[in-house]
Amino acid sequence: MPRRILNVIDMPLTQQRIDEFHGLIRPLSIGLQATGFILFLTGWALAAPSYVYPWWEGAALTAGGLFLLYLVSRPGWLVPASFMMIWLLAEGFAMLAQPSPNRAFFTCALGITFALVSAPMFARTRYYMVAVCGMYLILGRGSFIDAEVVGDERWMLLLTLTVLGLGNFVNLTVKRQHVESLRLRKELEFIAFKDPLTGIDNRRRFMQQLPIILQAGQPSDACFLMIDIDNFKKINDDFGHASGDEALILTARAMQSALSEGALGRMGGEEFGIALSGGGLAHAEQVAAKLLQEVRQIHIHARPLTVSIGIARATDHSSVSKVLSAADQALYQAKRAGKDRYVVSA
Repeated sequence: MPRRILNVIDMPLTQQRIDEFHGLIRPLSIGLQATGFILFLTGWALAAPSYVYPWWEGAALTAGGLFLLYLVSRPGWLVPASFMMIWLLAEGFAMLAQPSPNRAFFTCALGITFALVSAPMFARTRYYMVAVCGMYLILGRGSFIDAEVVGDERWMLLLTLTVLGLGNFVNLTVKRQHVESLRLRKELEFIAFKDPLTGIDNRRRFMQQLPIILQAGQPSDACFLMIDIDNFKKINDDFGHASGDEALILTARAMQSALSEGALGRMGGEEFGIALSGGGLAHAEQVAAKLLQEVRQIHIHARPLTVSIGIARATDHSSVSKVLSAADQALYQAKRAGKDRYVVSA
């Protein structure tokens, strides 16, 4: 795979990628938390008639659970709401088990269940550990769940550590699967929408964005620039295709440097396109002049590089295809006039 693609795919974990990761685990997290809440209500309904619970605590837990289920579906609330839901459910089940003579058995089973089921819900292992340790303290009413029979404390400690270890393993496994899924999706998106040589949008992606950008502002302000590298075939013939690739890459960088807003894409071969939604012809000519200046500083084997540019205003033409055709005709005029210049479509 080309190095440029790998550089994009293997970028560090940014906030955008964390948000994408949370988007992947959100449905699973909501499903698990909703199931836990339903089981809590079911357990309450099936409790022995002799077990009496404070009505206000049950009502508060129910209202809190419903509110947290709403919060966990909101952007930015997945992690804190998941923390609170796990601890709230732990408190609810601890309340249900409190009157039972088999309380230690139920809390131990609940601790194992919570630790393993909640493992896929967190993108960071340290968050998972904080959530599970807090859950164990709540079930143990201020301390980790202890053995019911004196003398079994070491076995209970071993069981707790084993469960935490298994939970960490599940968390890491699921997290790696999600990260790999994100990596593959990024790779596919890059292949589908990016030019593998220059790294800018390919023709497919650019043509998708073009009508949106040209219609984003006032029609009289939107412009399209068609850019073509001058004497590109001669560069390939004289210096080889590697030098031609270098010319394409450096020209794309120059266009990125000259462009502060709008869209940029490779139309095919040595042709590029720039779409501007605002500023009108005055802004488009400024961008074109800056681009000409940036490209003139590029040299391929001591030979200066230049481009020709055709500019068309969206309001002068009734469709995107006609805007493209007008810019192409203006580009042709720039070539005939001597190249290394821009021409505005009449």
